[in-house]
Amino acid sequence: IQELSCVARDTKLGAEEITADIPNVGEAALSKLDESGIVYIGAEVTAGDILVGKVTPKGETQLTPEEKLLRAIFGEKAADVKDSSLRVPSGTKGTVIDVQVFTRDGLEKDDRALAIEKAQLDAYRKDLKEEYKIFEEAARERVIRLLKGQESNGGGSTKRGDKLVEEVLSGLELVDLLEIQPADEAIAERLTQIQVFLKEKSAEIDEKFAEKKRKLATGDELTTGVLKVVKVYLAVKRRIQPGDKMAGRHGNKGVVSNILPVEDMPHDANGVPVDIVLNTLGVPSRM
Repeated sequence: IQELSCVARDTKLGAEEITADIPNVGEAALSKLDESGIVYIGAEVTAGDILVGKVTPKGETQLTPEEKLLRAIFGEKAADVKDSSLRVPSGTKGTVIDVQVFTRDGLEKDDRALAIEKAQLDAYRKDLKEEYKIFEEAARERVIRLLKGQESNGGGSTKRGDKLVEEVLSGLELVDLLEIQPADEAIAERLTQIQVFLKEKSAEIDEKFAEKKRKLATGDELTTGVLKVVKVYLAVKRRIQPGDKMAGRHGNKGVVSNILPVEDMPHDANGVPVDIVLNTLGVPSRM
């Protein structure tokens, strides 16, 4: 996995901007970028493709007052910025598997940064819900064990004097189980403790989510002069070649010295070729 970074800084001539509006670049080159100027996840990219569109202000040339006025009216951007986009390095080809956007605290986040933030929050919320579900399941099993064989004082779907059997209890939800009032006061006290525990866990999980939301909402602490950092992760496939190091799961390792066509490989009496030939010098140290 290869990590490529694009940094937007605040320069003397003005702030660099990450955008899809790049001067003198055709539509085809921008086809893999979203509205914010950042490449989509899952895009297949080759050498020279734009990953993050970025424009940098360039020095003002001497303009006549008329040209300055026209530029102010029509907002002609192409003339005063240059293309400084992040591109795929030469000889690299791969798939975009992840994008991270870091924005300086106090700056407005772009659509892509907000989308990534939302996806992270949704995933975190799902994890927290599953965590709470585990507590609920454990609590339900414990409540059923406590109520099994007890006599009911009413509450829930039971009547006073009902004998609580596992077949009935196992068909009830946790909320209904906790509404049952057992005749045994000690059991009733244990059920109250379980209810309190679940409420505390629910509040703790809500607090965790709120904390995560706060952290994501506040900007990132970037170095002085840096406004935004975009990191793109590429999954690159490489063909194996002589000089590459290979290793097994048992600590056996070695360097590829030669790659041959299948017809040149050693074979058994039936003509079935071997996949790999290991150097015998690596064997004694393993014995």
